[in-house]
Amino acid sequence: MNHDSRNFLLQFNLSALSFIIFPMLGIALPLALWLSNRKKIKDIDKPCKRLINFQISWCLAIVLTAIVLFNHEFFHIPSSILNLGVGELILLSMPLFYATNFIYIVFNSVLVYNTRQIFYQPAVPF
Repeated sequence: MNHDSRNFLLQFNLSALSFIIFPMLGIALPLALWLSNRKKIKDIDKPCKRLINFQISWCLAIVLTAIVLFNHEFFHIPSSILNLGVGELILLSMPLFYATNFIYIVFNSVLVYNTRQIFYQPAVPF
């Protein structure tokens, strides 16, 4: 991996931290960076696709979790788990989702900085 690729991938990974402001920004900003630089910088397609797939999977996991929790009766989930309501479960699960995403991004940024292969799993390949 050359110097330009490494610098771009480091910025690319860190751009995904924009999910903190709004979850879809974690997809949109890296996607825009990748599409605007993919012809200029070689060997970035595979790692860029991995991060974008992970961010899409992460957003889907949040939405699906919220849908399941809001429709707990349809999915035959008891209305009260650990004596918590649906709202409280959603409020407790979101920090876990955000922390996981944050840790993955920082961890993979360190891997890129040390010229190692990034690791974004689990992710649904789109």
